[in-house]
Amino acid sequence: MVSFHKGGGGLAKKCVVDGVKFASLSEGRRYKQLKLLVRGGHIRDLICHPRFEFEINGKTLKTINVNPLNGKTLKRKITFTADFAYLEEGAAPPGNPLVPGTKISLVPGLVVEDVKPWRRGRPITTRDYMLKKALMFVCHGIEIIEVQA
Repeated sequence: MVSFHKGGGGLAKKCVVDGVKFASLSEGRRYKQLKLLVRGGHIRDLICHPRFEFEINGKTLKTINVNPLNGKTLKRKITFTADFAYLEEGAAPPGNPLVPGTKISLVPGLVVEDVKPWRRGRPITTRDYMLKKALMFVCHGIEIIEVQA
């Protein structure tokens, strides 16, 4: 089942496919494509919205904000939530599944995708996204694949 929601703030319309919420219609379409690939045995262990944390030298990267009104310090982990992660069939040992909610590390055959709008043959991105993409490669050894919306 597919249902649509008006997006707030962005140009993309939010949608729900099979009970999973997506930030855009393009993400919902990509999800349907990936589900077909799972059914066909080309990929496995599909996860929607996998979340990654960043560590350097064993320390978790955090932002530190100080509230000017009360002086309290707020620390939040820096994270990246991709659109999809999955294993290519035959690339990883069968006993090494991706499990939603667990720490995802570099597994042979792991693919991490992010759906982006494209213009002039290139994905449209933000500085924040580009920084987190670089952190994904440095901290996890994972190169994010941008999929055309």
